[in-house]
Amino acid sequence: MRSRLALALILVFSGAGANADAINITRAAGASTIVEIFIEEETIEVRFEIGLQDLATFHNLLPDELREMLGLEPAPVAERIEKFVTQDMFFSTDGERPLVGRVVDAGPGSKVKRDVLTGAIIPPAEGEEPALVVNARLLYPLPAGTKQLYMRPPMSPPASIGFVVYHRTIPVIDFRYWGTMELLHLDLADPFYSRFERRNLRRQYDAPMNAFLYMEPFEVRKEIVLRPIDLQHWLDLGLEDRDIIPVDVQDELKAKIVEFLMDKNPVTIDGRSVSPRLDRINFITRTLTGTGVIDPPREMDALSATLGIIFSYPVPTIPMQVSMEWELWNERIQRIPTAATDPAGPLPYFLSPDDNVLHWQNFLKFDPMPKLRAVADPPSFSARWLGRAPWIGAVAGAALLPMVLWRRRSGASITVPVAAAAVLLTGGALGFVIIPTQDADQAQTEVLSALLHNLYRAFDYRDESDIYDVLDQSVTGDLLRSTYLETKRGLVLASQGGALVKVDTVDLVNAAFEPHDGDGFTALATWTVTGSVGHWGHVHKRSNRYQAELDIAPVDGVWKIVGLELLQEERI
Repeated sequence: MRSRLALALILVFSGAGANADAINITRAAGASTIVEIFIEEETIEVRFEIGLQDLATFHNLLPDELREMLGLEPAPVAERIEKFVTQDMFFSTDGERPLVGRVVDAGPGSKVKRDVLTGAIIPPAEGEEPALVVNARLLYPLPAGTKQLYMRPPMSPPASIGFVVYHRTIPVIDFRYWGTMELLHLDLADPFYSRFERRNLRRQYDAPMNAFLYMEPFEVRKEIVLRPIDLQHWLDLGLEDRDIIPVDVQDELKAKIVEFLMDKNPVTIDGRSVSPRLDRINFITRTLTGTGVIDPPREMDALSATLGIIFSYPVPTIPMQVSMEWELWNERIQRIPTAATDPAGPLPYFLSPDDNVLHWQNFLKFDPMPKLRAVADPPSFSARWLGRAPWIGAVAGAALLPMVLWRRRSGASITVPVAAAAVLLTGGALGFVIIPTQDADQAQTEVLSALLHNLYRAFDYRDESDIYDVLDQSVTGDLLRSTYLETKRGLVLASQGGALVKVDTVDLVNAAFEPHDGDGFTALATWTVTGSVGHWGHVHKRSNRYQAELDIAPVDGVWKIVGLELLQEERI
């Protein structure tokens, strides 16, 4: 039946194409039918993407040929359309009298493929044939000054409908399933505050401001997410009459906001008030699965533009107590979602005017401070010669054997050379047994693994001078700068405005060794680095695999990396 309906769609309709927008997510983005609702000052636009299995629910929109294939009786088109736009698809300002809509267009199309986790539109895989759907677009008039809107989807028979609603470009909800009458309260002054009556239809990021504390070795961070337009209550940013924020005013706007926030929402660390330093400030985008920095800059919608501001507080170790007092409250801002995150994970909390201090207490059961691994010392001069003694004895003893044969043929005494050869050969053999030896590959593996571990642990520190000091324990001076830059590049999250990943593990996958310049060795090695960074209430994970050729040699009595050529880097 479905294949016949698909063929009928192509034959009955003509000229219509798919029409869908990229939208935020939940799993309802994978519903067989998608409805997008756009509420403007005077109109409601409804866009449908109707799956074939749901055609019976939308039968009043369909041509008679398709209705006949569904086993439905013919009915006048005008009557069916009027019933659909007033009864099946129901919008009302009072819950009783329907708004009267009209069908703008309808026709066959291809189902838009959406990522089930992010809701982003993604291209179909090569050779993948998208499913056929019916696309339709309806318009409804919206009376001036409407502050509440009842809406109900077609319900008979029940269909799998995922829907999303925008009020003047602002998403009111993330994708949700829709199967009953819902009441939407419209905020005419600022659509960011438009809300559905039912709480589980409220989007995740419905708070105008968020605040996050991160406690890490050597640093405490305060991160604030806010809309610039909300700061108009305290600070004139020139946004009252703007619909957009042009690129050429964004730097000045950021500077004003940073200056204002520098002495707001104070932080106390271990009982001492501390002054912040600006780490960075960026316009950001937020979805249910992550937050990204907008780069390069672009014009921003004044109502939806969102800033992420990060302040940092250097500390000598991980603190024992941290608190932040939130000071920005008004009639709209009465609840601030927050979280205090330490190496054990985040602890969410909601602040209010009567409970406006976010507290964190160090209850960690482990020591989070970075630790370097001990690197075995290179063998001493005497140890190297002692290690070579068995070979020297064996070779010297073997070298005397031709002398023994020559002296025997010439009739000369062979007692002394035979005795000498016997002593050397026996001593050499015993040396291999008595002198303890270690598998060379194992020893070199342990040295390489420790050097790589310590190299990445250097980036646990925050000050560049401290990073260089720790790097200097593993890398020679000539390589310090390039190693610093190359390693840091691999740890930076460009999508997060340059946030540095905190390395969790460094695992040496494999290595092959060859001698190098005397007592050193060359390693062709592959290793993986996994890490994470907390930002904007999320934890971003990263894993990279590297392959490189490393030259390792004793320098001033310690093993160091004296040469490094990166051969391959990949994200895993």
